[in-house]
Amino acid sequence: MANSLMFKSLSTNREAITVSFRVNIGATGAVTSVAGTGVASVVRTSAGLYTITLNETYPSLLSANATLLAPVAVNLVPQFVSEAVASTKIIVLRTVAVATLTDPANGASLLVNLVLRNTIY
Repeated sequence: MANSLMFKSLSTNREAITVSFRVNIGATGAVTSVAGTGVASVVRTSAGLYTITLNETYPSLLSANATLLAPVAVNLVPQFVSEAVASTKIIVLRTVAVATLTDPANGASLLVNLVLRNTIY
């Protein structure tokens, strides 16, 4: 179970933990910085594909949302591809334009909100 400092919130799920962070994107889709807690790293693995590594393992992922904050109008959709929060702490996110992996523009940000279960019960 996670041992980080946590704050109380109401949930219909027992021990639901929210991890929210911002991924700032630079030239060629590279991650320039990550702001928030609960995430160890975010790495661009190829065009439009990002690997998120959490600080800790969790028994399960309950919900995942990502929003693109872009400096120019684009038709780019963030999608979650896979997750292994119980073992490797990894979640894979892609950004897609008309079924093609595409990097966000320089100056864009990905706003990510994860809800994780912090108990096996």
